[in-house]
Amino acid sequence: MPTEDLNFRPRPRRLCCGRTAITVFMRTSGAVQARIVLDPAESVGAPKACPAPSQCESIEGWGTEFCFPRIAGVQPSAQGHDIDYGVRNYMISAANEHTGITHGSGPMWSFGRPVDTDVWKSVDYSEAIYVTDKLVILDAHGRTSDGKRWRYLGKFGESASYSGVTADAARLLDRVLDGMCVRR
Repeated sequence: MPTEDLNFRPRPRRLCCGRTAITVFMRTSGAVQARIVLDPAESVGAPKACPAPSQCESIEGWGTEFCFPRIAGVQPSAQGHDIDYGVRNYMISAANEHTGITHGSGPMWSFGRPVDTDVWKSVDYSEAIYVTDKLVILDAHGRTSDGKRWRYLGKFGESASYSGVTADAARLLDRVLDGMCVRR
């Protein structure tokens, strides 16, 4: 039986204690042999520590650790909440596009991974992991076949993400996420 090159390179998820886990689902039009290559998840070291809480935007309470820089053209919303989470949006309005980042924190807010549909719809996908002795933060991003971008920066109980935005909007929103620091 011939082997079909599907150019499929799934990324493993790093779990505690150096273990990895991966689940692969593949749909093909017929029976094929497939070769799957697993590359190790990229560890990019520890996240930056925040210089001072007053110099960045975040959510007060809810076990929040992420804080984001103030970026021209990005407007933070007032903090909202429900019974088990706090939330703040970072919005942009440019070129007929009104979109932004949703940052949330709380005991059941996030399970530390991006939305499955964003990952599965992606034609490009990559991730990096920030690791400290107490914290593992996943930074995943992708591009869908229609050219839209998404990004997820999160850990168990907290995340900041956007989805379905243009490349121009993603460039501005990425300045916010790239500037993330961790409050201690």
